Amino acid sequence: MPRFVKRFFKSLLLNIVLPAAYKWHSRRPVEPKKCVFADARSSEMPESMRLMHEKCIAEGLCVRRFLLDFGACGPFTLMAHILRFMKEYATAGLVFVCDFYLPLYGCAKRPETVVVQLWHGCGALKKFGHSTPDDMPAYLSKKGHTNYSLAPVSAPAAVPHFCEAFRAGTDVVKPLGVSRTDVLFDKPSLEKRRADFLRRHPEAKGKKVLLYAPSFRGDASDPAPFPLPDFARMTDALGGEYALLVKLHPLMHKKRALAGRPLGGFIDCGGEDSLTLLYAADILVTDYSSILFEHALLGKAVYIYAPDYDKYAGVRGFYIDYTRCLPCPVCKTTDELIDAVKGVGGYDYQKLSAFASAYMSSCDGRATERIFENAVRLSEAALKRPSKTGP
Repeated sequence: MPRFVKRFFKSLLLNIVLPAAYKWHSRRPVEPKKCVFADARSSEMPESMRLMHEKCIAEGLCVRRFLLDFGACGPFTLMAHILRFMKEYATAGLVFVCDFYLPLYGCAKRPETVVVQLWHGCGALKKFGHSTPDDMPAYLSKKGHTNYSLAPVSAPAAVPHFCEAFRAGTDVVKPLGVSRTDVLFDKPSLEKRRADFLRRHPEAKGKKVLLYAPSFRGDASDPAPFPLPDFARMTDALGGEYALLVKLHPLMHKKRALAGRPLGGFIDCGGEDSLTLLYAADILVTDYSSILFEHALLGKAVYIYAPDYDKYAGVRGFYIDYTRCLPCPVCKTTDELIDAVKGVGGYDYQKLSAFASAYMSSCDGRATERIFENAVRLSEAALKRPSKTGP
């Protein structure tokens, strides 16, 4: 479908269809125990919401799930799904998302409903949301990232950047930690994941593991190709000592961006759970992805491969000084990357620790509990206010 047709369809949804559906279903009262989880990129529960999903079930909430890859289904399936979501959204006490979710922004929500944006990334590195037109086209400039009651982030240092990206205040954006990082403090679970991974990939046994996990480029709805390292050259230089893994961003994996490309000795792990891969990896190579914050939290070496840095910085930009604040050099060629991994110049783990302390200080293994408690308090407070029969 041409892009302008998609945008017309989205604008029609936002301004006419969704407000009408929400108003119709808001005739019924809000159900405080109803909890909705919604995502537009996958038909399975995203790892960024799994722990909170388990928590809500354990607390006895009535959980509704709306999980669908909007880009992989037909228009009738999509419309039916969105209208079902609006029906539940209109009467839900709690709503959880972890990414941009268009149906959420169609109209002002009822004050009795608490919407929690768990977000899928830590820290604040590349600009997103309202900070860059790459993420927020003109037709979404007023409605995108609205209706959030709570947006927990990984550290106080990330608060002002998320406030800018979501156009929200510090009453919404709070340094409570990121729910998904709680897994990184569950060592028995991670050891089991690592063992399962090695059973699936016996070629990695007995070797150090290097994971290359870059971000995407361009529009999230239509990510663009970008320069990859020379996999064959890296295999020749590092393959004897390292098991080499590559995991593209899910948006690129869906486009089969590695299809037909020579991978050398790299193992394509695009379908693997990213937190499992992080724990299995001894070294992470990335570019502009927030995955580096999680790897730094584990105290493991991170290297940056960004041959298109100058172009990327000019188009999208960063919240922090990319060349000075990162805990490692920015490599622009495969040879520079190989030399860095081999230890030319050593690795500054003290700088890595300081980086993790600055941007991940609220991630301590108890973030899910704190976020849930804050969401419940907001819900209880909202329900004590005079109720409305509609939005």
